[in-house]
Amino acid sequence: METGSITAITKVAVARFYVHALRKVWLWAIAATMLVLAAVVHHTRTTGDRVTAPIAQATPTHRRWRLATSAELSTVALFTSHILVRHAQTQDREVPFSPPGWNVLPSAPVRTREAARTLADEISREARRRPEGFAELARARSEDVVTASHGGRLGTLSASQLRSYAHVLDVLAQLAPGSVSEPIETAFGFHVFRRDPVPLEQRFAGRHLVIGHDDAPWLDYRRRAPHRIARTREQALTIATQLRGSLETRASAERDALFVAQIEQHSEHRDARQAGDMGVWSNREPSPIRWQLDALGALAEGEISAPIDTPLGIELVQRLPDNPRERLAMLAIKRAFNPDAAAADPHSCSSVSQALRAELRQLRGDPARFEALQRAHCCVGVESWSEGRGNPDVTAALKRVAVEALVDDVIVEDQMVVIAKRVAPIDTPALRFELPAPLAPDIERLIVHGRASVLAPIVRNLPSVLGRSVEIPAEHVDAFVRIHDDLSLAIEKGPEAERAAQLRTSQDALRRLLGAARFGQYMHAVEGLAADYLLR
Repeated sequence: METGSITAITKVAVARFYVHALRKVWLWAIAATMLVLAAVVHHTRTTGDRVTAPIAQATPTHRRWRLATSAELSTVALFTSHILVRHAQTQDREVPFSPPGWNVLPSAPVRTREAARTLADEISREARRRPEGFAELARARSEDVVTASHGGRLGTLSASQLRSYAHVLDVLAQLAPGSVSEPIETAFGFHVFRRDPVPLEQRFAGRHLVIGHDDAPWLDYRRRAPHRIARTREQALTIATQLRGSLETRASAERDALFVAQIEQHSEHRDARQAGDMGVWSNREPSPIRWQLDALGALAEGEISAPIDTPLGIELVQRLPDNPRERLAMLAIKRAFNPDAAAADPHSCSSVSQALRAELRQLRGDPARFEALQRAHCCVGVESWSEGRGNPDVTAALKRVAVEALVDDVIVEDQMVVIAKRVAPIDTPALRFELPAPLAPDIERLIVHGRASVLAPIVRNLPSVLGRSVEIPAEHVDAFVRIHDDLSLAIEKGPEAERAAQLRTSQDALRRLLGAARFGQYMHAVEGLAADYLLR
């Protein structure tokens, strides 16, 4: 997010965010709503001026994606490659545009920032002269060792995955497919981007073997064994290379059987129990395993890759044919636990599991409490996936029960304990390949999907913050305040459907109270402040 990093977030929370980022609409709603309030308060306290909406139509189209919701951006697939030039002040060893903590780049070079900019300018000029040679140039000049050997390809990214790099999205929005940017600076150094054309769609399945190491901590959330094996990246690469070498001379059937046996014996990922099944994917689909999918897309069917770097460790991936998979979906109540806590600790896996088992027993007698418990813990909304792509324990538990039924027992998933309720799968939103350019932020979506504990007090305070700007007549002030209190209460206590209904009721009441002209001024002020802040 463009307001800066969230320094207090825990590693577990980061992991949950990354794994479920494509499915959580409300995360952006929280942030955007807080930004709106901050902008309102700052403006009225420092200037006392009437709040007016900016003319979004006059804003360059390439910046208007900032007004879009996280849900809209998560359906935008971007195809891009980059060449990275680092310097002594760059973020040391962390892989660009990846989950935090994945540290496999060499130490930053001694080069100065000015020298890096000069070199990036030179590379950009060369790449713009001959864009079709970008991949070759990336292999020779890029200092991102993860992507350089793949021609600089970053894999398929959703726009929401790049939201915290707003200036990068601004640049990508301006680039036509096949064109190359001037150097763009981030904490990782200077990047030269190429906007890649939308590829012809391919669908494929895959299986993988994962060897973990100390510089790729994300396997901790998918680990087969209870504890990490201390190992350097070089040691992991040696193991994977030896395993790959033993497959070289085998006939296809013998090779496939041996690779499955290797997965079952050596892979440290929990899906080794399912022969490393990765599910079925499209090469156009944004994914948290984009590095693996990029490698699969370059293979022939049945072929096994050379070792690749991923946030999980060093992997071997094998491309398999697309085949039909059952789709599953759930509503879930989730609570995080501390994997390092002693069993008696209330935050341990054992204690949290025991507490949720008690709630599961209560839910069997009172199913209507499910939604309230979701709001109290986590996470609102339907999660849907096809077999092979989700947690195998969750998938197996859901397959044992009918639609609308609760699972038999709690499930441990990604350092969370889960109560799952199977529901009918939902349709996947259609992908788009260009960034949206709305004229105003979607205030209704922010109200309906915003987190209650954050949004309710903001709405309750709007009369005091906006009253002067909207010129509320004295005789209407009490009613104006009461309408916001009612909406705030609905946000605080009610599910999303009730919020939406109360929002409509509140808007109708405000329209009657203020009249068409003042109501328009009121909505103009709220939308204007949001747009003004987000477009900066």
